[in-house]
Amino acid sequence: MFKAGYLCILGVVTALALFMAGCGDSDETTTALTKAQFVKQGNALCKKREDERNEEIEAVFSKLQPGDELSDPRQAKLIQKLIIPSYEKMIADVKGLGSPEGDEAEVDKIVAAMEKTREELEADPEEAVFTTVMFNPPNKLVRGYGLSNCAF
Repeated sequence: MFKAGYLCILGVVTALALFMAGCGDSDETTTALTKAQFVKQGNALCKKREDERNEEIEAVFSKLQPGDELSDPRQAKLIQKLIIPSYEKMIADVKGLGSPEGDEAEVDKIVAAMEKTREELEADPEEAVFTTVMFNPPNKLVRGYGLSNCAF
């Protein structure tokens, strides 16, 4: 009886192992996007993020009374609350597309520049009230690659 139960369990474990081995990682059959597909999808995702961000900013400004202004600290708070999260989503969207074959280094450079800018924004959001110079390096890279909607 012990042997029969043991053999049954061994059979189930073996069948399960064989089944799991047959369920390989789907990445093996996934093909990378072409550059044209990457640019098209990236621009669509970035446009969506830009539209979402603009709606959120418009909602904030629509609540202001005539003559009200956002002080520098309030603008910095707006950057922390709306701009940085929007930029993080944009970075995640670009990363999530994967890199077109042969362009991995270029896409990695774009993502690294965007992440550096995000870090600068987090470190000093009030600086973004006075200048957008921190966006210049990633903007140059994304536009050069064709991701015009991903520039800030």
